[in-house]
Amino acid sequence: MKGSGQFSNWGLSLSILPMEECHLDAVDQALARLDRVTPQIKESLVRAVGVCIGFDGVVTLEEAELFRAVAEVLHCPVPPLFAVA
Repeated sequence: MKGSGQFSNWGLSLSILPMEECHLDAVDQALARLDRVTPQIKESLVRAVGVCIGFDGVVTLEEAELFRAVAEVLHCPVPPLFAVA
């Protein structure tokens, strides 16, 4: 839960949902709620996602695309992660 440490300054605690509660509708609902939080919390969330996808020292294309999608939904611009050849 290293990524969740990004929220310690905000007094928020996070937990992992049981697998049976993880579905796209839940993700859509969560992102819609998160889009209404303050810009500071959005920044912490995007940083936490970055910590999570980089935890193993390798960022796959799929992880990078998911990162950019989350940032986009939260209206948090991020610079390109990969150089295009």
